[in-house]
Amino acid sequence: MSTTITQPLPGATLPTYTEIKRGKVFDWHAFLAKDTHDEDAWHEAVNLAGEWVTCACGGQCAALPRTAGGAPEDEHLYELGCLFSTQIIAKLYSDARETLGDIEQRATLLLITQAALAGKECNTCGGLGCPNCHGGANGKGLANA
Repeated sequence: MSTTITQPLPGATLPTYTEIKRGKVFDWHAFLAKDTHDEDAWHEAVNLAGEWVTCACGGQCAALPRTAGGAPEDEHLYELGCLFSTQIIAKLYSDARETLGDIEQRATLLLITQAALAGKECNTCGGLGCPNCHGGANGKGLANA
């Protein structure tokens, strides 16, 4: 069973899955900008990375098809999310930064494909794949995905 969200008003952006389910989003980019963390910060990151709602995949656009538990339905995105969690646990922050980028690229591709299949266009640029609007899958720009 997929999670479905309603479409925003024209000009609005879609929230992330985490925003819908929890309201507050963990900034994975800020966390991964540092190569070391104290134990409290690391434990928090491990806990967040271990849940689909708050992991790097949860930080992507809520329009991505998901299971009832919040896992991405896309097998490749699912595998990237599992890898990301493992890298956070192992404190492989450089690898996790790369995987986060892969997650964002995969999510963007899925959103653009989803929009194209639905015949919808971006509220911001009117296009289906404009790199200015669709460079990340955090819900910014691809408002009608």
